[in-house]
Amino acid sequence: MVVSIIIPVHKTIPYFKDCVLSALRQSYKDIEVIIACNHTLTRKACEEFLAIKDTRLVFIETKKGRHHARNEALQIAKGDYIQFLDYDDYLYPEKISLHLKAFVADNKHLAVGLCQWKKFTNHINEAYSFPFSYLFTEQPKHLLDVIELLGEKGGFVATIAWLFPKDLIKNIKWIDAPNDDAVFISDLIKKKPEVSLINSTLAGYRIHDFNTSTLTEKKELDLLLKGWQHISINLKEYTSVKVYQYLYRAYVIILKQSKVFNYYKYFKVLMLVISYGFKSKQSFIKILKDIKRSLY
Repeated sequence: MVVSIIIPVHKTIPYFKDCVLSALRQSYKDIEVIIACNHTLTRKACEEFLAIKDTRLVFIETKKGRHHARNEALQIAKGDYIQFLDYDDYLYPEKISLHLKAFVADNKHLAVGLCQWKKFTNHINEAYSFPFSYLFTEQPKHLLDVIELLGEKGGFVATIAWLFPKDLIKNIKWIDAPNDDAVFISDLIKKKPEVSLINSTLAGYRIHDFNTSTLTEKKELDLLLKGWQHISINLKEYTSVKVYQYLYRAYVIILKQSKVFNYYKYFKVLMLVISYGFKSKQSFIKILKDIKRSLY
């Protein structure tokens, strides 16, 4: 059983090599590591920078954009399972192995694997207290249950925390949006997959000045709104209060982000906050407080 680890990369930076090595050092050896070079980074430049000799490395050049890199890599991936890994993040050596063992133990071969993850800046061994332990103690059985827990209690799931069966995601496309991972998961929810949980830290999300989750331009806010519109359409058939809370929390955050761009699209987002606030049974006072926080 082959596992494909897909790494989109658009520039060579020191911790990119650490990322690739963490993929190659998996205790489960039947892997391929696809380096999807996009933007102006060529395959040759990437190979020379890494200077790693390993037959499991596959280099391709793709169209500009992380979404294109992931989609094009997915088309050529030989794996039965897919691990998405950003070029600045890190996999613990047992990440793939423990997921595969859990699929067998849970008898969930077409489930989505989910593990704990940590944030770090320089060293993977930095102290970190995982804030979303409820995702594991509450024992969600389906992917929708994960979304409802995020709606009820807040938080997010890092892209590296998942492991996907290829048969489950082969027709799903990544889009160009700052919240591309949430969009991808919402597309996957329509297939109603189960979740296989590992209550251990098996991946690291690196924090630095150039994380793509940080918005720097108005067009990125537009893409973020487009992404959440996509998500809300995917979740339209699920009318639970917790799903509406999930959307409410997202738009409250965007309302605050619009302030960075001189309140760009503020009124549009404000209407969505109010709408999802009432749908999710938020008190009027709570909605007003969240709106007030966005102004200061």
